[in-house]
Amino acid sequence: MKKAIILLAVCIAACQSINKEDSIVKMNLENCINNAQVFDLAKYSGDIQYVALETKKECLLGEIFKIIKTDDFYLASGSERNLYLFGKDGKFIRQIGKQGKGPGEYIYLADFAFNKKENLIYLNSAGQIMKYTIEGKLVETVKLPKSILKVLSIIDDSKLAYIYPFSPYSDDKDSVKLVSVYDSKLQELKTINTKFIPTKGGALFNWIYTKNSNTYYKEEFGDIIYKIDKDLNVIPEIALGLGNKAFTPELFDFSKTAEWGKYYRVHGMYEFDKYTMINLQKGLMGNNIQTVIYDKGTKTAIAPKSVKGERGIWVSGVEWIPICDSGETLVMYSSALTVKESKSEKLKSIASGLIESSNPVLMVAKMN
Repeated sequence: MKKAIILLAVCIAACQSINKEDSIVKMNLENCINNAQVFDLAKYSGDIQYVALETKKECLLGEIFKIIKTDDFYLASGSERNLYLFGKDGKFIRQIGKQGKGPGEYIYLADFAFNKKENLIYLNSAGQIMKYTIEGKLVETVKLPKSILKVLSIIDDSKLAYIYPFSPYSDDKDSVKLVSVYDSKLQELKTINTKFIPTKGGALFNWIYTKNSNTYYKEEFGDIIYKIDKDLNVIPEIALGLGNKAFTPELFDFSKTAEWGKYYRVHGMYEFDKYTMINLQKGLMGNNIQTVIYDKGTKTAIAPKSVKGERGIWVSGVEWIPICDSGETLVMYSSALTVKESKSEKLKSIASGLIESSNPVLMVAKMN
């Protein structure tokens, strides 16, 4: 009887292990990148709209850092790390907060998020969260447990999740932490440690992403995207399979920058009912982005290219880079100059009003 119980326990453990392994999405992105395919966005999305973000001297974005879309507005930040509010039609409304060292000002915008439940904008600066209304009024400043700059996400409008952007030049004793999750009173609920702490080279720009009560993150030199579910369980979600296309710790050295352009790192992801999209950054810096689209139904991934052979998502003769999602809507952007040079009739009315220094143009696609 005792042997039977032990055998049953072993079988249950084995089955759980198999089920856990089988639940991991396996993408094999190395093969995907090597065999890019002509891509038609219309097969994946329905309605497509173009939104030109208004250009004024008060809201010059430059290179896009981050955009958040809601039903009513866009929050956008660019090269100077100022935060701007635009209407859903792209019209500039106001700046949120101000950089500086005075009362109510922030030193540096490390990241930002939007809390739907509170209807407040969370601006993450050095050692603090500054909460603003949509009207731009500062309502609260909350000191964070640690002062280092972090990348922010909000889980279920009540918990704050941070991933740490490591620097090899930092002597922070807590740099072994990769992800921290806090409740609304900033009590730490979950700590996830990293196995890799850089000792040379550039800084790690880790990312974190939340949608539908699930939060996703990836360790810089690992091959797995992990999910933190609503109960704060950590679950391996996606095996990327980058293989020889992936960055390794040995390459993470400024003396090897000439080699960086051969390899990819995860720049972000977007999750939909039928698809998962992964942004891969070629090299460690810049906007050389290869987007991969994974179809959950067919369990296949493709790396898009245009009929002319260029990599990326090409629509109306313009390359678009995914930047955010909202529900089943994907938001992509392209530079004003690129849109202006397009010969597309669909973009003609927008392109006519652009100059080289105009703010980027957004393409908003409803996913099928």
